[in-house]
Amino acid sequence: MKLLVREPTLHVFNVGQGDCMLLRTPSGKRVLIDTGPDTSVLSHLTRVLPAFDRSIDLLVLTHGDRDHSGGLRSVLERIAVASILIHPEDLSLPGVSDLLLGKGIAVLHPDPNVDIDLGGSTVLDVVWPPTEKDIASRNDRSIALRILTPKSTALLTGDIEQNAEHQILRSGADISADLLKVAHHGSKTSSATGFLLAIDATESAISAGYKNRFGHPHEEVIKRLEFLGIPVQRTFSGSLTYQLVD
Repeated sequence: MKLLVREPTLHVFNVGQGDCMLLRTPSGKRVLIDTGPDTSVLSHLTRVLPAFDRSIDLLVLTHGDRDHSGGLRSVLERIAVASILIHPEDLSLPGVSDLLLGKGIAVLHPDPNVDIDLGGSTVLDVVWPPTEKDIASRNDRSIALRILTPKSTALLTGDIEQNAEHQILRSGADISADLLKVAHHGSKTSSATGFLLAIDATESAISAGYKNRFGHPHEEVIKRLEFLGIPVQRTFSGSLTYQLVD
């Protein structure tokens, strides 16, 4: 029996310089979005999930960079994962295909024409990447998705950069959201003003390591968010938790 939550809840874990989030729904579904740079993802899951059931219904790997995929093997080896949403090119990550096949994990590929129904009126709306495009940049082929709930919406953007942002805007996709997980750890190569205006978020989260060598989040991005009146929280001092309600 799963331990349920009253409201859809998004945990943005402090994994240092990387991304790792867990969505929990009132219907009992659990969606792990990225696995951070190392095995610390397991300790976060241990703290949030009950000891009697540490299973994951869906694992979303936004893209294969190590700061998003470094904990993937440890999760697949030690957590019961029912299915994975992964770009076909990221199946070439060392050992991933063998683990998925050996454990019988269902493999899904991102398609903006196909939403993922999590039950209880919670839906994952795949925004990017389109299936017909050949995208050379691993960052720009990051899976971007919206979490749609009856009361609130969150946009998770992986490491997409301004080229992908521009193409998303041109596609006419609905990217409006109450909560924005800022792209690419707050890099200045992402979060263009037009993209942020289209999202029209009321709050945002940045996952980045304290005093990381990349200078994330960039001062320009922070100023842009502040100018648009979007409050920012960062994982520097600890994990963040958002209840997706009004």
